[in-house]
Amino acid sequence: ATRQLLHQASENGSKAHFQLRSERADQTTRTIDWSIPGSDPTYSGQEIIVCAHLDGHESSENAMDNASGVAVALALARKLSDLDDIPCTVRFLIFSAEEFGLLTSEKYVAALSPIERQSIRAVFNLDCVGGSKKFGAMTSGFSCLPRIVKKAAVAIGVDVHVFEPLLKNSDHYNFAVKGIPAMRLIAGFGDENSKLRNVLTEADTRDMVLEEELSAALDLTLAMVDAAI
Repeated sequence: ATRQLLHQASENGSKAHFQLRSERADQTTRTIDWSIPGSDPTYSGQEIIVCAHLDGHESSENAMDNASGVAVALALARKLSDLDDIPCTVRFLIFSAEEFGLLTSEKYVAALSPIERQSIRAVFNLDCVGGSKKFGAMTSGFSCLPRIVKKAAVAIGVDVHVFEPLLKNSDHYNFAVKGIPAMRLIAGFGDENSKLRNVLTEADTRDMVLEEELSAALDLTLAMVDAAI
């Protein structure tokens, strides 16, 4: 009905008036928080965080934003859990309530003590890592992160575009503003055929994401974890 009224108003040149009423209420959501303990005493008390968010927008399946990030994070957790041991603890965080305000990651970081914040070697946020096999790393102005990304890229023989300024556009932001080295991995940099143009539209569906793209993101993320140790 609203659509029809607006259409009629635009056709006859009349004005449309809106009355907006909103309500605010507290809500509860959950964060998946699971870690694989490190075995090397050298890294005792330290950890690497791999995170993603599972909420999206009502307009689509949100396959790229951000089912792709969750899928790669879970695949990495399975891969690392199959190893006999890993040197440094790796923590996996799957947030929700991130698309509108980065709320859950903000609450998570706010609850960390100063010692817990200092124990985090790096945060790798996987957001929109499907839709292309070309990747970019938003390294938030931390000098250590471009080195990690470049070391990982060389190790697996790929090119990764590094974008250094901090942007408030995903889960890594709330870590970075508290001084924790945090970055976002995103697909589509330098790819004129990237399907990421469909993000935030009804076309962000599962057929847009290929298994080989997720495998490429998994290989790169694993290499970054290795490079951060």
